[in-house]
Amino acid sequence: MNQLLWDKLIKLISQNIGFHIEPKYYQTLEHKIKDRIKILKLSNTWDYYHLLKNSVDHKSDSISIQQKYQGEKEWNTLANIVTNGESFFFAIANNLPYYKKLLFLSYLLEKDKLIKTNKLLILV
Repeated sequence: MNQLLWDKLIKLISQNIGFHIEPKYYQTLEHKIKDRIKILKLSNTWDYYHLLKNSVDHKSDSISIQQKYQGEKEWNTLANIVTNGESFFFAIANNLPYYKKLLFLSYLLEKDKLIKTNKLLILV
């Protein structure tokens, strides 16, 4: 697989599934992705990347509702493929800075949204 594509795919998966994928699992993940490409009858890995990317890209108006649904469905399948069904939410120390950043950004976005709609934000 093209290294640039692989790097983009790993980053996209990490950002949207919410955890760091260790390099020692890359080969296994690559085989699973190739299986998904066959199952979905996609032409190549770029098509798979765009399926995932377009379904989470809020700026992308060029895809149909069906394509967006297919991408969202694939995210659920991919999450099940790359996890073992157990939750070790804070088990990997590498993930903690990511979660802190994600929670803080989510807070800022929600705060901004509430301010624009003149709603009161109360933190418990």
